[in-house]
Amino acid sequence: MEFKSELIKDRLEIDLYDDNGKKVGYILGAFNKKDVLTIEHTVVDQLNRGKGYAAMLVKEALKYVKDNRYKVNATCSYAYKYFQRNSEEVKDLLAE
Repeated sequence: MEFKSELIKDRLEIDLYDDNGKKVGYILGAFNKKDVLTIEHTVVDQLNRGKGYAAMLVKEALKYVKDNRYKVNATCSYAYKYFQRNSEEVKDLLAE
């Protein structure tokens, strides 16, 4: 699996590719405030759902946030539920 991140203006997209180079999912976010990434969408193609790829995408977004000393929140229902289920992992990264 391989991640590719792209930051354009105030928007972040992280794509996930399988070992054959096929894009299997992506996560989209926006910097609505200077140092806060709002995760808006987590998408995995229908044939690859249930394989943990959405969680991998959220973890990669959290790594990006941590590495760049940002904070995070979510309007995406999947990411929001991930934050609730993994509160210890994300507590220092959540925006107030």
